[in-house]
Amino acid sequence: MGHRPALLNARTVSVTGQGLPEILGEPALVFSKLSGTERLCELFEYEIELKTPDERNVLYGPGADLDTNALRSQELTVTIALDGTDAGTREISGLVTDIVGPIPVNGGRPLKYRLTLRPWLWLATLNRDTRIFQQQTVVEILDTLLGGYIFPVERRLDIARYPKREYQVQYNESDFEFFQRLTQEWGIAWHIEHSDAGRAGGRGSVQGADASAGGKSHAGYAARRMGGEGRKTGARGKVDWLCGSNCGCWVGCLPCGR
Repeated sequence: MGHRPALLNARTVSVTGQGLPEILGEPALVFSKLSGTERLCELFEYEIELKTPDERNVLYGPGADLDTNALRSQELTVTIALDGTDAGTREISGLVTDIVGPIPVNGGRPLKYRLTLRPWLWLATLNRDTRIFQQQTVVEILDTLLGGYIFPVERRLDIARYPKREYQVQYNESDFEFFQRLTQEWGIAWHIEHSDAGRAGGRGSVQGADASAGGKSHAGYAARRMGGEGRKTGARGKVDWLCGSNCGCWVGCLPCGR
């Protein structure tokens, strides 16, 4: 497992995961750049740029001969140190789904790779199925749907709120399309909970809750009050909101590394 520390705007950034090459215990590729998008109720997508640390043996070292097939589909975590003393870290974890490289830089030295990171729930976009669920609640259907994957799911839902349905059809949809349709129909919001792929059992996971109080607080993030007409007040960081009786929360939590 590799560990790639770097400085970005005075923050320490590291990348960990299986399949990252090393030379005599030192990283053959180091963190260079990170960009991406992440929204509530959507699959995130990040692009990580890794490069060879210097020009030594660039063309013949493991950095130039990265086994992209071995790295693809592996779980990877980017860990970013937060501002302030003892403020903790921000982790972005997911599966490597695409790799571009090696790409020559500055006339051929150093070399860099671009890796695309997506959540495990993205795997649910790759199939297409038709099936009927009878006499089940939406929670039971979602449990069955996500239970077909090897990643854990954590939910905080009041099961009594959800009645059994006579039947529900997944009609020539991917598992993710069906998942989105059900959660939207029942007003269930979800997001990806990141965790460190380098820790035992740290895999990221899908979680669910019936109200904003079911969400987790995170060290290093402050609460923010939302004022009227879209005005924001309070400290920068985590956003807390109040939900009406029809609003729930299905938290998609990826467990990284199990």
